[in-house]
Amino acid sequence: LSHVDATGEGEVVPDADLIIDERNTYISPDVMYFAGDRYALINPNEQIRIIPDLVVEVLSPSTDRHDLITKRRLYAELGVPHYWIADADRNTVRECVLGADGQYAERVFTEGDVFEPSLFPGMRIDLRRTFA
Repeated sequence: LSHVDATGEGEVVPDADLIIDERNTYISPDVMYFAGDRYALINPNEQIRIIPDLVVEVLSPSTDRHDLITKRRLYAELGVPHYWIADADRNTVRECVLGADGQYAERVFTEGDVFEPSLFPGMRIDLRRTFA
């Protein structure tokens, strides 16, 4: 997410655990993004308990079903507003945006597309270059 670096809007957290309940159950997204000043709410000496604005998962053959079904349902239940699923085997990105009904609306972008995510107006990701 070089866009975040360029604009200074929010913080990207790769490969960290997200605590999802009072029993300290955790899930491990590939990337989390916290918009604006929300990252400042995270105590660096504790595990992350703040729901991110965006979760990105990169599919692999061993995790694709878990990421596409189980994690998708869990992120919706937690109220994660944006969920991206990158699939390098199929050269696709799924953008899931949480609706008022608590369900994700999904747009699928393929290798020849330019991905313009709703979370970042003005951002354009050339998927042909991304998957090259």
